[in-house]
Amino acid sequence: MAPAALRMGFEPVALREIVYQAVDYLGIGRVFPFIKAMNECFEAAGIVAVISSNLPFIGYPRTLNALAIVDEIMPTE
Repeated sequence: MAPAALRMGFEPVALREIVYQAVDYLGIGRVFPFIKAMNECFEAAGIVAVISSNLPFIGYPRTLNALAIVDEIMPTE
């Protein structure tokens, strides 16, 4: 779905935010494969790096913790 979303005009940052939001509901273990697939999609589309610090502050501590964990596991820089 990520390639189709990009073709339809979704911004990569918005797509990453959608996937990160799922962590609150499903947990990082279930979302991690989707994060990997999303990163592979971005790489195939030639999108360099979508850095999570560019995401808007959403104010949910669990989400912010999840973002920090994902950035530790898969650094974008």
